[in-house]
Amino acid sequence: MSDNDYHPNMGFSLSWLAVRGGTRDSVLGALGLRGTGIWVEAPKAEITGSELPRGWYMVVTSRGFPPFMEGPTLARLSAAAQVVTCFIEEHTMCSSADCWEAGRCSWRVLHDARRGLEHLAAC
Repeated sequence: MSDNDYHPNMGFSLSWLAVRGGTRDSVLGALGLRGTGIWVEAPKAEITGSELPRGWYMVVTSRGFPPFMEGPTLARLSAAAQVVTCFIEEHTMCSSADCWEAGRCSWRVLHDARRGLEHLAAC
């Protein structure tokens, strides 16, 4: 993001998920996405994917909380892979992270500043 893209009264909304144990094509297919083969900087694109070290594939979206970050998709994707997700909504000062394995959420952490600046819930 350049200095021209930032406005001090605006916040950002960002989600990402990282999958260990899936290929680029299998992850994108499970999410209903397709690769373009075009290199872009993550903050400038609505959705960006990238291979990471040690067998991880990551998808980052600047559109908040897309449908592919919801439970049914994560359960299906994690049936044969480990999935870690993160959601940050700066406007409301909320964030969450979770891990999915074997089709189920194995842990989740949530911060909601509307419930207090030090709010933290885990399950």
